[in-house]
Amino acid sequence: THSDWSDQLNAFRVEAASKLCDWSSVKNYMKQEKSSDWAVGLSKILLAVKRKDEPEFRAQLCLLQNQQMGPLSAASMESGSYQRGYEYIVRLHMLSELEKGYETLLGCTEPLVDGAGVLVDNWQARFNITQTSFTVREPILCLRRIILSLNKHSQGDLSPYLGQCWLQSVRVARKEGHLQAAHALLLHASEYNLPEFCIEKA
Repeated sequence: THSDWSDQLNAFRVEAASKLCDWSSVKNYMKQEKSSDWAVGLSKILLAVKRKDEPEFRAQLCLLQNQQMGPLSAASMESGSYQRGYEYIVRLHMLSELEKGYETLLGCTEPLVDGAGVLVDNWQARFNITQTSFTVREPILCLRRIILSLNKHSQGDLSPYLGQCWLQSVRVARKEGHLQAAHALLLHASEYNLPEFCIEKA
């Protein structure tokens, strides 16, 4: 029935709305969501960030971190454990970046613009040691864009950092041969008027 399909697809609606930073839809879809998978758990954390609800942010972050540890521990017992467990390593990587992003940009523990520069430098160092595949790197970049977007109405212009995140996604997609995705990402990057955009467009 339509209701059954709606229930099964709701987690995808939650994830899509989070990526679009459509927080009113995330809130509405979350009321119907009973699962606690990765995408839903991440959206719960982001919704807490949007609400500036630090206790809820900490609680949901801890819960999702713990959920990754079980599969990671199980994978470590098997042959090829690193590759099997890498998905969960990346998820923990993302949660760590989300926590630091919250503390730096939204917790305002230091002057915002300076803090953002240090944060982005740290992000780039971490990015350089990840596997160079689109399926690994694009979720990381997508989360970074959400973190920056959540802060866009606060003091300080973070749009250059957002634009750089889009351009990084363009490069990753193109390198992997995902040309249609690269073109779509390039359209987003065009909004930020970065000098590097002309090079990537060429």
